Amino acid sequence: MTTRRRRLAFLGAGFVDQALYAGTNFAAAVVAARVLGPDDFGAFSVALGIYTTAWILSRSVIGEPFVLQSASLSATDGARAAARAFVATLLFALAGALAVAVAAATVVADPVTRRTLLSLCAWLPILLLQDQARVVAFAQRQAPVAVVSDGIWAVTQLAVLGGLAGLGLLTAPLAVSAWAVGALTGGLYAAWRLRLWNAGTREAAQWLRDAAANGVWFASARGMLTAGTQLTLPIAASLAGSAAAGGLRGVMTLFGPLGVLARGLHLTALPELAETDPTAVWKVARNRSLFLVAVCVAYLAAVVAGGETLLRAVLGVEFTPYVVLLLPLAIAQASETGTSLLTLTLRRMGTVRPVAVLEAVFASARLAGSALVASHTGPLGIAYVLAGTGLARALVVTALARRATAGQT
Repeated sequence: MTTRRRRLAFLGAGFVDQALYAGTNFAAAVVAARVLGPDDFGAFSVALGIYTTAWILSRSVIGEPFVLQSASLSATDGARAAARAFVATLLFALAGALAVAVAAATVVADPVTRRTLLSLCAWLPILLLQDQARVVAFAQRQAPVAVVSDGIWAVTQLAVLGGLAGLGLLTAPLAVSAWAVGALTGGLYAAWRLRLWNAGTREAAQWLRDAAANGVWFASARGMLTAGTQLTLPIAASLAGSAAAGGLRGVMTLFGPLGVLARGLHLTALPELAETDPTAVWKVARNRSLFLVAVCVAYLAAVVAGGETLLRAVLGVEFTPYVVLLLPLAIAQASETGTSLLTLTLRRMGTVRPVAVLEAVFASARLAGSALVASHTGPLGIAYVLAGTGLARALVVTALARRATAGQT
């Protein structure tokens, strides 16, 4: 097989794997929305938002540093680093689960949301470990392992979710559990195939400290980017009601397939960028980003044109009043997805502190703006805050990425 064909096969595997991975999340959200309704779906959405924040932090602190490090390691040293990173993910997830459990027990007033978050705490280590196994599989060019792992997750989750829904037993906490049981089965397969338990906790803790020290700025940036969007859900729930949070998250769910494309590119792009000569980094990032933007525009135009018909078909009639959220959330999604590869470029080039400052400014603007408008305009005001700040952020990220690579081309 030629180098070009190997690259295309690797890229194709990334899309297939991410389609399975994102499809499980999308299916869980759609089933939960249709069965639970906006109120209880709001509790599920808060849990999903907190998981997404933890996932981004785990990728930034552990997953991406591992990929960049492994590009320069031998096969033996790479396998050792993979095992340490895997156990480090477990330590990170346990700390995160404890923090969420304390917050759920002491801060959250709504009993359904509290139980849903406690369910998430029990499963958070499994969810993050499965994702780290996927990162390792692609970094080691063993993409079929990731594809099979996510296939197992999808089949298991759909069976459990479908069974609970069919019996009329599905609740927000059980929806989280059903989603995570699939991650457990798929993660066990991947960990076995990749031999990811061959590291002690002391070695893993040291690896985590080193990775965190090297990547703390970018981890902070990614965490604030995610929090700036996901934390608008608890803001909406607190100031406009849980149905507002459920409606906001429900419409966001329609844009989930774009995550399939973007994250599929991420799985394959970061290893490629790590191995690419600095003089060619901008060309690779630019070409992939232009492709991503074109697909974003086409997909989002179709979703907005679908309007109430699409909302009714996918989420159910209870979500049709939220059709007004489609356009502003489409703009926000396009702005973030279209520049996502440029943020990887900034990491590859070592430009991390300016990005952290940038994300802190825009996350603060999003959360403050959402808090100001939520009680008066509900989820619509929040959606337009996300759209406006997203466009401004996209312009700044593009300028930073071009500047970071200008001296290398």
